[in-house]
Amino acid sequence: MVVAQSGRDVKDDVYFTYDVNVSLTAAPPAQNGVAAPPNKSYLLTAQVNAAENGAYIWDGTSWLRREDSDTDSLSAGATYPTVAGKFAGMLFMLTTAEFVLDTDPLTFMNSSDLILDGDGLERDGRILHVRGKAGQIQVSANEVAIASDFAGLPSISVVGTIASGVWNATEIGLEFGGTGSKNLQTAQQNLGIQATVLSILGNGTATSFDVVHGLNNIDLNVAGTYQGQSMAGVDYTVIDSNTIRVKASLGETPIPANSLRVTISAVRNGANVTTVAATAIA
Repeated sequence: MVVAQSGRDVKDDVYFTYDVNVSLTAAPPAQNGVAAPPNKSYLLTAQVNAAENGAYIWDGTSWLRREDSDTDSLSAGATYPTVAGKFAGMLFMLTTAEFVLDTDPLTFMNSSDLILDGDGLERDGRILHVRGKAGQIQVSANEVAIASDFAGLPSISVVGTIASGVWNATEIGLEFGGTGSKNLQTAQQNLGIQATVLSILGNGTATSFDVVHGLNNIDLNVAGTYQGQSMAGVDYTVIDSNTIRVKASLGETPIPANSLRVTISAVRNGANVTTVAATAIA
């Protein structure tokens, strides 16, 4: 008789489901240390002759196909809950679409087949195991960790928050989000970062002032206002990379108190400075 596929049909449960070949001339074997008692039903899914697969009752003497799994009572979609043994709590479903019972092979899919054991995993029935590797990765009940006998373990340092220290590795390039330098000045130059300082000059007696801007640069942008008016240019001389001498465009006329405001901008080595003092030059 040819049996065609129908809808899912949940059958009475089986005591054990076997995923190994079982002799039909002997008693069913124990599973996971549990004996297989007589007058229970068992599902065979891995017979060498796959036409023998299906649900049976072992009566203590012989194997008989269950009445609900014989001839007209069996079709694709037949599903068997398992109550004990290796596959306790799992379902097995007949997936063969058309077959002649006891002639054509029968195939069953268990509910764990819906879960794929991917890389690094191994399935044992309902259990997925994480695979370690001797001398490298160890797996315990609660964690996956570097093996205690890993040869490289002594060279691994635990690093928390790095609050200080010197960067001794290769510079991280601008194209990778770094600064391209190990020192602050070059890093700021590479990134085009500018700092600006302000100095307010004048005391009513001096005609020039030395401004220590601390920008560590002689390539400067200097601008100013005198008595509230923008200046076309500030008369200054570079003394060194951190100092300029500023004079108002007034000849020898003393600069009135707090009347000359000078801003100096450049790429600098150091943090931004808001205001700097100046030393009057008599």
